[in-house]
Amino acid sequence: MNAMTPKHREQYKVLRAKLESSVDAVYELLDGYALRLRAGTFAVAELAAFVVLETRCCPFLTLIMDRKGDSLALRITGRDGVKDFIRAEFSAIRFE
Repeated sequence: MNAMTPKHREQYKVLRAKLESSVDAVYELLDGYALRLRAGTFAVAELAAFVVLETRCCPFLTLIMDRKGDSLALRITGRDGVKDFIRAEFSAIRFE
């Protein structure tokens, strides 16, 4: 977490809590997960800010935003073994 200023850590904490509570569905990928967010719960700019902050913290993750109509999705992928890290890091999300 030294990669973020205290201000950025606070922003990250708020955005992460919002992300975790907005997940509508989880799709397992070969190299990670795709999270579909409930329509209207997250603005594109908020998700983009989360991606920037998460990338500072965990540069080994690949985060890709996707938008289809009102719905947003976030793909979180990486190298072998990253799924275990994602499940542990985002433990508030049900990956089953």
